[in-house]
Amino acid sequence: MSESRRYAIVSPVRNEGRLIRRTLESVISQTEPPVLWVIVDDGSSDDTASVVREFAARADYLRLVSLQSGDEGSSSDRLRWAAEARAFNVGVTDVDLASVDFVVKLDGDLSFAPDYFAGLLDEFDKDPLLGIAGGHCYEMHDGVRVLEWVPESHVRGATKMYRSAVFQQIGGVPPVYGWDTIDELKAQMAGWHTRSFHPGVDHLKPTGSVGGVLKGRARMGRGAFLLGYHPLFLLARSARLALAPPYAIGGIAFLGGYVTAFLSGAKRVADDETVAYLRRQQMQRLRHAGNAVEVTSLFRKDAL
Repeated sequence: MSESRRYAIVSPVRNEGRLIRRTLESVISQTEPPVLWVIVDDGSSDDTASVVREFAARADYLRLVSLQSGDEGSSSDRLRWAAEARAFNVGVTDVDLASVDFVVKLDGDLSFAPDYFAGLLDEFDKDPLLGIAGGHCYEMHDGVRVLEWVPESHVRGATKMYRSAVFQQIGGVPPVYGWDTIDELKAQMAGWHTRSFHPGVDHLKPTGSVGGVLKGRARMGRGAFLLGYHPLFLLARSARLALAPPYAIGGIAFLGGYVTAFLSGAKRVADDETVAYLRRQQMQRLRHAGNAVEVTSLFRKDAL
């Protein structure tokens, strides 16, 4: 492996025993393996840890860190309080960032090709200003592999590869809900590019499925408030969600999450400069929504 393509992976996981074997097989099969893979088991009650130990015997770069979770609440509460980001940050402390060129945040419910990371590294080689990258995510719906659409500039939190220098420059991952938007905004504000690429990864567990669709929409609305969405973009987003299953009520749940966060006195998680940058981006997307292609892209159900 080239000295400029050394990467470490950190995977925060919880109760992924049913799926993590696929992720383990995918990483161990890579044509360019990581120099270190830290899997942080955040208080799993299933066989996640034992499955990881089984694979650790096959890969000397694989390390298991076991935490006793301090949050015994619902899974949706764990999302709200960014338990995953917190566990990731625990794992990052085991990584010598000065000795690696890239650090990866990888979920334990993904499957991908043996050349997945080699392909991402190639993209970083092509673009010296590429700061954060990842593969597009796909889900299976009724036996059909379907793209989880996001803007090209957004990288799913499930699969983020950061230049180590960029990761340190933006201060790492903030342990707040909406961390996977804040990190990109910080990088973009510093002049770095962020992008998702094809081919991507198979996301074995649907995005936003924890707690049900309506709770997922409400969490999205809360996240919109915490990030400081522009009011016009908020309404456009709600309208699009109302046109997707579950019809009408999905958009209402999204707005409900936003209003509930406002009434509860929740604090913004992004600073004023970041909020202003996000709002400029959102207004630019609205202004360019005049043609049919842009309108379709803007209102995809997974758009930020």
